Amino acid sequence: MIGVPPTTLATPQFQATPTLFYASPGSCEEKKRKRHRGSDLSYQALEPWPVPSSEVLLDPPLFLGLPASAENLAGSWRVSVVRVPGLEPSKATVVPRSRTSALFLTFGFEIVVLLVLPPPLVPVVPLSLVGSANNPSRREDSLRLQGPPASPMPAGNPAAPTKPAGPWRDCAEAHEAGHRQSRVYELRPGRQGFAAWCEQQLEGGGWTVIQRRQDGSVNFFTTWQQYKVGFGRPDGEYWLGLEPIYQLTSRGDHELLVLLEDWGGRGARAHYDSFSLEPESDHYRLRLGQYRGDAGDSLSWHNDKPFSTVDRDRDSYSGNCALYQRGGWWYHACAHSNLNGVWHRGGHYRSRYQDGVYWAEFRGGAYSLRKAAMLIRPVGP
Repeated sequence: MIGVPPTTLATPQFQATPTLFYASPGSCEEKKRKRHRGSDLSYQALEPWPVPSSEVLLDPPLFLGLPASAENLAGSWRVSVVRVPGLEPSKATVVPRSRTSALFLTFGFEIVVLLVLPPPLVPVVPLSLVGSANNPSRREDSLRLQGPPASPMPAGNPAAPTKPAGPWRDCAEAHEAGHRQSRVYELRPGRQGFAAWCEQQLEGGGWTVIQRRQDGSVNFFTTWQQYKVGFGRPDGEYWLGLEPIYQLTSRGDHELLVLLEDWGGRGARAHYDSFSLEPESDHYRLRLGQYRGDAGDSLSWHNDKPFSTVDRDRDSYSGNCALYQRGGWWYHACAHSNLNGVWHRGGHYRSRYQDGVYWAEFRGGAYSLRKAAMLIRPVGP
C-alpha cells in the first residue's frame, strides 16, 4: 500500500468513510492467524486506507480494480474483479452486510480483506458544524479548536459572529457594502447559495477563499461529487466546490492568488491575472491567465486541463493521476502542483508517488507544504 505503515490487525469496524483492509503473508514480528473456509492463513495487517466506494485499487504486489456498489443497505455487497494482471482469483466470498460487510479474495498466497461503506456527502457547512479528521497523521490535532489561519494564509477571527448580512454575489460585493471583517459569509452568485470564507483585509479585500490547507484535518482524497459540491469547514480546511467556483467565475473576469507556506515559516505567492472554470459538461476545465509572483509558476502546466478525481479520470496519463497523487486536481500527466494532495507532516516525505501538498517550483514535489490557500476576486469594472 502507498504510504501505509504496518500495524496490529484489529477487528474491522464500520467506518464513516469507505475503508480498505489489505493483508498479505509476512514475517513481521506481530502476526495473527485467521481461519477462512478451513485454511489456516498467516498474514501481516496494514492499517485502514480511505478510498472512494466507486473504485478501489491495491498496490503492490497486486494491482487490482474493484468497483463496489451496494445492492441495498440490508443486503450483500456486490463486488466484481475487473482487472487482475496475470492472476485470477481462486476464491471470492461475499459476506452479507449484516454479518461482517467483508469480502475475502484469495490470490494464491495473497489475502485481501475489503470493507466498504458508501462515503457521506460532506457539503461546505456553516461554522457551527464540527468537521471531521480523516488524515491519520493529524487526528490528534482535530481535538483542538481551530484558530484563524496564520500569515500568509487568509486572516480573521473565526470566533466572530457568522450570521451573514447577505447573501452576497461574492466577497467583493460584501466588501463594497462595508463588510470589512474576514469571516464566513453567505454567497449566492446564482440560484444556489453557499458559505465561504471572505478575506477582506488582504490587498484591498474582496477575496473569496476557494481552497485552504493548514492542518490535515480534512481528507481531500475523495470523489467527484464531493469535489463538485465542496467539503470541509470554511473557517478551516476546505474546498469550496467546483460548481460554486464555476458560478463565481462565470459572472465576469477573476484573478487568482495562491498563498503558500513551508514548515520553516517561509511564504510565497503566485498570482494569475485571470482564472475561470468551464461548466461541468466540460469537466470544470481550467482557464488560466498570466503568472507573476515569487513562488514560481506551477499551475500554467495544468491550464486547459479538465478536473480529475479518483472516480472521474480525465487526465492525459494512461494511469489514474488522482489515485497516484491522492487528491483531485486539473491533472495533466500528472502534476506540477498538487494542493489537494495528502498533508504530510514535516515537509519532506517518502511515498511511492508524489502525493503531498506541493508546488513544484516552491520546495519541489517531494516537499509537502504546511499551508496553502487559493483565493479569487473579480477584476475590472
